Amino acid sequence: RSSDLSGSVSTKLYTVVAGDSLWKIAQKELGNGSKWKQIYETNKKQISNPNRIYVGQELVINNKKYGKTASEEMRFFAAKKRGVNR
Repeated sequence: RSSDLSGSVSTKLYTVVAGDSLWKIAQKELGNGSKWKQIYETNKKQISNPNRIYVGQELVINNKKYGKTASEEMRFFAAKKRGVNR
């Protein structure tokens, strides 16, 4: 399940569901399963092992073609979680 955080397609919040893997999420959200490392790098603070993600985990999906870095996306995500509007 994914939610658009910024009103643009560059940042999404994805909630892991049963049967997901980073490869499957990358295929579904970024159009290419081999981009799983991009998801892992963006969410490295909460994923200790990329082979183990858990149902209910919320991942930031960052489509880098829009030019935002992972750290910018994580700051945006944190602000949204706190209810800060930008």
